[in-house]
Amino acid sequence: MDKKPKDQFPILNNGSMAQNFEEMKKLGKEMEGSKTNQELKEEKQIPDPKQ
Repeated sequence: MDKKPKDQFPILNNGSMAQNFEEMKKLGKEMEGSKTNQELKEEKQIPDPKQ
């Protein structure tokens, strides 16, 4: 059992929403349907907090 953790798991690019261009296109399509903070306020809903 001399294996290091990096040998056991693939290297991931943490801090990124998409790992490649195909994922980026998919996320873009998903976000197109999202309402803006202003639209949520007009519908008396609470928008996401600023981060």
